[in-house]
Amino acid sequence: MFRKFLTILCLLITGCVGTTEQFYNSYQGPNNTFVLNIDSHITTVEKKQIVKATQMWERASHHAIHFILNWGVKKPKHFFYEILNSSKREIYIWNFEENERRYINEETFVHGYFLPLENSACIILFPKSFNSEHYLQVVAHELGHMLGLVHSTNKKSMMFISTSVSTLNQEDVDSINQLFSR
Repeated sequence: MFRKFLTILCLLITGCVGTTEQFYNSYQGPNNTFVLNIDSHITTVEKKQIVKATQMWERASHHAIHFILNWGVKKPKHFFYEILNSSKREIYIWNFEENERRYINEETFVHGYFLPLENSACIILFPKSFNSEHYLQVVAHELGHMLGLVHSTNKKSMMFISTSVSTLNQEDVDSINQLFSR
């Protein structure tokens, strides 16, 4: 419980949760499978970008990791309460409206968050603040955190703090393969 409190406190204060390396094993299923529960309000264009982002990481890992995408999962009304009290090991991708920033950190203007919790994780996106190409970049970046990658200082990396690339570079590929080598 205290760990959950510290995670949320850190997120609310800084807008990020620091390193994610210790968290990704919590969500990993058998054979490096990750099940993503995806918001029912995701548009067709956004769905294509999510598929593209997951395929990018699968290919980069030489298919050592796999994603199962569950579409149409309704976002809980009181998501912090419901997620924190869940005993399920779940990963969620939700689109949030700009007025929902108050749940995260309204003073920091970012396009997405990866929020690791004890049993669950959330990738929270604010798609109204960017276009569909940037949606791919933000989803791929946040999936990288979910997989255990940290920010890179390389501006050509998908894991650069404010990424502007739409493909993984060699550093990204090497990092994911280091975590998920067969």
